[in-house]
Amino acid sequence: MVRLIADEPHRLLGATEKPSFIQRFRGPPAVAKAELGNDLRTAAPLPPGSTFEVRIFVAGGAELRASVGVPAGFARPAVFSGIVRGTDGQEAELFEHRIDPAAESTDRWWEVRAGLEPWLGREVELVITAAVEPGSGEVLGVPLLADPEVVATDGGRDERFNVVLISIDTLRADHLSLYGYPLPTTPRIDGWAGADAVIFTAAVAPAPWTLPSHVSLLTGLDAVRHGVNHDVGGLGAPGGGDAVLALDFLAEILARAGYETAAFTGGAYLDPRFGFAQGFDRYVTWPDRARDRGELEAGVDRALAWMAVEQARPFALFLHTYAVHDPYRVRAGFFDRVSADPGDPPAGRVALKSPKNSVENGFQQVNRFVWRPQDGGESPLEPSDGNRRMITAMYDSGVAYMDHEIGRLLDGMDELGITSRTVIVFTSDHGESLGEAGRVGHIFLTDENLLVPLIIAAPGAAGGGRRVDRQVRLIDVTPTILDVLGIEPSRSMDGVSLAPLLRGEPAAVPAEAWSYSAAPNRGVSLRIDNRLKFTLNNAAWPPAKGRRELFDLERDHAETANLAEADVRADGLESKVTSYLYGRAAGLRLRIQTGDARLQGRILGAPVRPVGTKVIGMDGPFLRWDGMGEASVDVPAGRSFTVVFEKVFGGALTVAGEIEQFGSVVSLRERFDVQNLEGTEAVVLDGERWRRVRRGLAEGEIGLAVRWQGDIILGGPPAAVDDDELAEQLRALGYIK
Repeated sequence: MVRLIADEPHRLLGATEKPSFIQRFRGPPAVAKAELGNDLRTAAPLPPGSTFEVRIFVAGGAELRASVGVPAGFARPAVFSGIVRGTDGQEAELFEHRIDPAAESTDRWWEVRAGLEPWLGREVELVITAAVEPGSGEVLGVPLLADPEVVATDGGRDERFNVVLISIDTLRADHLSLYGYPLPTTPRIDGWAGADAVIFTAAVAPAPWTLPSHVSLLTGLDAVRHGVNHDVGGLGAPGGGDAVLALDFLAEILARAGYETAAFTGGAYLDPRFGFAQGFDRYVTWPDRARDRGELEAGVDRALAWMAVEQARPFALFLHTYAVHDPYRVRAGFFDRVSADPGDPPAGRVALKSPKNSVENGFQQVNRFVWRPQDGGESPLEPSDGNRRMITAMYDSGVAYMDHEIGRLLDGMDELGITSRTVIVFTSDHGESLGEAGRVGHIFLTDENLLVPLIIAAPGAAGGGRRVDRQVRLIDVTPTILDVLGIEPSRSMDGVSLAPLLRGEPAAVPAEAWSYSAAPNRGVSLRIDNRLKFTLNNAAWPPAKGRRELFDLERDHAETANLAEADVRADGLESKVTSYLYGRAAGLRLRIQTGDARLQGRILGAPVRPVGTKVIGMDGPFLRWDGMGEASVDVPAGRSFTVVFEKVFGGALTVAGEIEQFGSVVSLRERFDVQNLEGTEAVVLDGERWRRVRRGLAEGEIGLAVRWQGDIILGGPPAAVDDDELAEQLRALGYIK
């Protein structure tokens, strides 16, 4: 067994703790997550003259393992040295590693390995230093020491199961031949699943876009509950830097259990600045989304190389790719397999564009396809049958190309001899609309956006190729992995373990699957046991507000006949959705109760935003959008409802206006410091004056109450606002303009 023998249970730098920020090391910070060449690791700076020291007891076959590096712009040679110092003060050289920027590129990590056998059975100090050689070149940043650990290598193999979690961004389930698609898009995955895996035929994504769905996948929490549904609160964002760090991710749980953890991702909304790197010993992103050719190949190569090194210890690997995401293009060697149209393949790309949201449609996001020829430019793609076939074939060629690369990953795992003791999960964060009923992209609550593949191969599962037709959720993946590994899932997770279903046994899987399309302003979906789907738009602004749909999925799989106004079940389902939102929707909440009075006025402050303002229980058009940071309010007597602000910029919310009661008018202007709320703050009408209280509103009271719901406070601008590299990644994928 390979075991860690340092005083700390995992890493000498304490990587199991949540780092408070991510630093690119333009200056000398404390221990943090350091990124060199888009490869993020837990690191400490080693300015010349400083030392890293740790006292350990050396057990059998011990070896020091670490990474060293210098950032881009480091123009003079750096020398890393390690010594061993005994209790008698005697010192011996352990290693020396020289990095010469004149001979090799910087902005990368080098691996250091040094045996400790001469000190077996002794207590010693490890001392690591870095020096910068004299010269005239400019030195930017400091030398870095990452992930130092001491391991004992003479105990054989740790027989705990490994984990490989694969997320193919934007992959809809019904375009895999394994799921009944008539074209041979996924022969490699079909063969693997048929031999080794269990196929879940109805897995529901918690959100129709990348950021919230991956947070749910890796935490087991519903999107409504975790609250990371907009691109705010990125690490380092003022007032919101700890938003995602407050959540407990799968990698953190596994790191605490002694697993080596690594991720190889396509970046953009999987960038570490959105919090996804926490818990990972190594987190690598693709650096250039505008030139994405080779992204998945590189991810597979790096994943196999990492597993080859770490296979003696239990490991957890997360592999993510945008290979299927727009812009779609012809994948050479695969397009002919999926295209029925004769002639040369199209020379260009199909991309998605989102015109600016408008008050006329309630600020709902609307996408359209555009054509980008190889020689530049852009033009709209009309929704003709021919264009639809071309778009679908280009998307499908990406699916077929992905299948080939995932097949290469599976082959490589077989060659390493680790497949039989590895839990392999293949899934996606959401699907894609390819023009169905005019729908384009991944913003909708329809099944082509929400149904994703879920294929799990686990040691001890009951038979390869077995299909489970029961509806499950993407939030069930993390608790399932933990259960198979023998780690108790947290009771706070919304997901449940599917491990009994893998074994062919009954499982207590809820009939309800919740999905939330918050940023596109399309509302919340309740999908019930593959039979019914009810959606309610909780946006604050007409005409989107309150829009509801009910579909009988057994008779109307394409969701074409809205039964909401004719089916008696709709009102009960709306009440269920409203109760769910009251209990779980995260964000800043403003409760309004008018009692026997009428409230007229305005809500002012940066939290009042077109797509970040939602309502719960508002049964009329009582809010009107006036402009960024300002909305009019006109609420008649006898109303009580809640406004939820999901994108909180700035630190204050003000309600100004007047209350009219029995012909008497009382003016109102109350300001709430929302970033420093402690519990609930309210103002209640007491006769003809307003009184501040630290509690919620009692039934029948006239007043306003403000509080935070959920475990995290979301604030600050999007992470891409002050980061040109991240902004360019998101722009290349069509997420920002």
